[in-house]
Amino acid sequence: MSHGAELVIAVDCSTTAAKAVIHDRAGQVAAQAARPLRTLQPSPAWHEQDAEQWWVATQGAVAEAVATLVDPGPIRAMCITHQRESFVCLDSVGRPLRPAILWLDGRAHEEIAELGSARVHELSGKPPDTTPAIYKLAWLARHEPAVLRDAVHVGDVQAYLAWRLTGRWATSHGSADTLGLFDLRRMKWSAELLALAGVRLDQLPELVPVGDELGTISGEVARSLGLPGPVPLVSGIGDGQAAGLGLGATVPGVAYLNLGTSMVLGVQSREYVWDAAFRTLAGIRPGTYTLETVLNAAAYVATWCREQFGERGADGTAGGELEAEAARLAIGAEGLLTLPYWNAAQTPHWDALARGAVVGWHGRHTRAHLYRSILEGVGFELRLHLERLEDVTGQRIESIRAVGEARAVRCGYESSLTSPSVPCGCAPPTKSAPPGRPHSPGSSWTGARLPRVWRLRRCLSAVMYRPIRQRQPATTRSSLSTAGCTRRSVGCSPISLRRPGSFRLGDRKRSSGSGLDHRGPLPDNKPDREVDASAGGRAPRARLSTGRRGRRQPISESFHLEQRRCCG
Repeated sequence: MSHGAELVIAVDCSTTAAKAVIHDRAGQVAAQAARPLRTLQPSPAWHEQDAEQWWVATQGAVAEAVATLVDPGPIRAMCITHQRESFVCLDSVGRPLRPAILWLDGRAHEEIAELGSARVHELSGKPPDTTPAIYKLAWLARHEPAVLRDAVHVGDVQAYLAWRLTGRWATSHGSADTLGLFDLRRMKWSAELLALAGVRLDQLPELVPVGDELGTISGEVARSLGLPGPVPLVSGIGDGQAAGLGLGATVPGVAYLNLGTSMVLGVQSREYVWDAAFRTLAGIRPGTYTLETVLNAAAYVATWCREQFGERGADGTAGGELEAEAARLAIGAEGLLTLPYWNAAQTPHWDALARGAVVGWHGRHTRAHLYRSILEGVGFELRLHLERLEDVTGQRIESIRAVGEARAVRCGYESSLTSPSVPCGCAPPTKSAPPGRPHSPGSSWTGARLPRVWRLRRCLSAVMYRPIRQRQPATTRSSLSTAGCTRRSVGCSPISLRRPGSFRLGDRKRSSGSGLDHRGPLPDNKPDREVDASAGGRAPRARLSTGRRGRRQPISESFHLEQRRCCG
């Protein structure tokens, strides 16, 4: 850092920690610090945090980072990014009325079933799912009505931190949108969605465009952070969009992959479109939109495995040895397959009641096989998301820029990504690029194709989704016209019948029921689709049938035959 260079503070209050990184004008990191955050699970599927700890952790991280500077005088501004969809309810003096409810909380499955509809999806851009706050707010209105009745403020993480830093109850359009209460096409609070959630307009934060000033950090608050004087607080965006901006994924054909607690794959769109293949969010820049696929349990499941089955090292971290053991195993984990739905299933199933499964155990399997199969399971989900996103938008993704859990990126990518022609670059860990200064994609690698493992993964998904899919609301998507592709999408079933004896993964069934025929057949053992990478073309979807000569195979026969072919 050059002498006298101007500095900015970037704060990321995520699910696991509050992090502060100080950058100079050249994008170089001058200082950084972090404070952990604890998540509470008072009941199954519940995920909560003490909102006061958002402030305590943010204050501590910023103060520590500032203290390492030789001269904090050049600090010119602070900006916040944060975990999205999480929200807090405050009383008249700013005290939380109850613990904050997080984005991955799954308590509101009944409200999703009752209130989730095509109309809500069209207005908010969000498919009926556990993630948007709208359904959890409706749960509060039903089960804890006094909280919403007495709340003076209801808002997202940035709104809360901005209030603690500046005294102003305000947030950006990009942050407010993730609560699911926005008329996204018009970029304003929706009276229709507020009524559905039981929230009053006066409880919500004031809206400020991304990049505008939210307020000024001054007085005692500035001194507690180690700042030499008043510093403006600039309106930020959610952590997913911020990752896309930092990675330079702002042009057609480039996607960002953010692997943290969840897995998020996103691309930018100049038009407002909505479909079950993604969720639509306010874009990185005003007037644009972000199309994201999501899996709520990515590194979450890997961390769970390390903590439950790994050994603690000298530094106190668990499961370090699993990394090396899993890396030595062959791709495919010798037939062990994981559906990583530890926190329900999101893209493209949007099933609040889905749960994870591990299938294919035999006597040779060890905990390392389980760990690798979890990473590969996340990778298979990435492949599914990528294919659906490309199909619906009509735009091929030429490259993916990744940040976060690099081990899952590499392991999952090598195992399962759609095509060896899609390069994936992984950004350096912990060294986040500042807004407007994208990371270099770094060294890229191409994925080894595993047709047999991928077919087996599809077979597993088919087997699991017959019993667990309880309900899918009848939904009709808007007409979509993007990159010359016009189509109408109906329903969001992961599997639907094409003709007697065949099905295609990911097709949408035109039905008003569950969108899934429980009598449907299982995949056969035909070769996976082929991709002509040299021609740069996209292969058609694979068509799978029930078996030779149309004979329907029992679940066990079909599954074990495929497992033998895959694993020998």
